[in-house]
Amino acid sequence: MRLVSKPMRLLPLLLTVFFALAMAPVHAFQVRVVGSVTDYADRKAMAGARVRVYKDGQKVVERLTGPSGDYSIKLGNQARYTVRVDAPGFQGKCYIIDTNGPEWDKDNRVKDLLVETRLPARKAGIDLSWFDLPMGMARFTPSTGHVSWNGDYGEGSRTGAREVMEQYCAAVGIPYVPETGEGFQVLTSWVGEERR
Repeated sequence: MRLVSKPMRLLPLLLTVFFALAMAPVHAFQVRVVGSVTDYADRKAMAGARVRVYKDGQKVVERLTGPSGDYSIKLGNQARYTVRVDAPGFQGKCYIIDTNGPEWDKDNRVKDLLVETRLPARKAGIDLSWFDLPMGMARFTPSTGHVSWNGDYGEGSRTGAREVMEQYCAAVGIPYVPETGEGFQVLTSWVGEERR
């Protein structure tokens, strides 16, 4: 007769509990992008601008902005998203949000991130393709709801964007006003409960 130790008899039970917990749904802070899209020159709202969201390189959402140029998209956790905004006759812009990180169970809060994107109209002789590069890169931490922007990346992209926008403003006859994000700004963010 072979004797099996207590720890060996508990092993199947412990493995079952471990896998059940690992497969249980996890709820955590999520980030919701609440955006507005306006014309760069006159800051008028752009209804019908296209907003596309790519998750790890695959398109997962496509929407049009509402009458006041607004949109709202909640992003899932554990992914890297690129949000691209464009409209016919205008140069598009994009930004990146990385939502990878630890999560807490049963945390249903949502971090709202307000983003203003101003799109310049295409103009013959002005190369606006600089804005095909992401205007910003954010890191969202699901366990805390903290959002941080990569300042080094943003500053590097802004230098080239400033030169392009100086040329653009001169060509369309509007004064150039240096901006932090050259038509891309994260205005503020707050924490709310998940809207159902």
